[in-house]
Amino acid sequence: MRVRPYQPALYSNIRRSSDHEASDIARANEWFLTMLRTDRSSMTTVWFSRMILVDSWWR
Repeated sequence: MRVRPYQPALYSNIRRSSDHEASDIARANEWFLTMLRTDRSSMTTVWFSRMILVDSWWR
């Protein structure tokens, strides 16, 4: 899933200017999307760490 640069700013502004509390579903959706982004970032970090380790073995 790709996020266009304007989307985070747009939706964060909507959340701040909203005068009602978010529903349970909206909060769960935000949590779920955050977990997906975090997992993707974590996989990249693990891959990069392993690449550095293997590279250090061959030096």
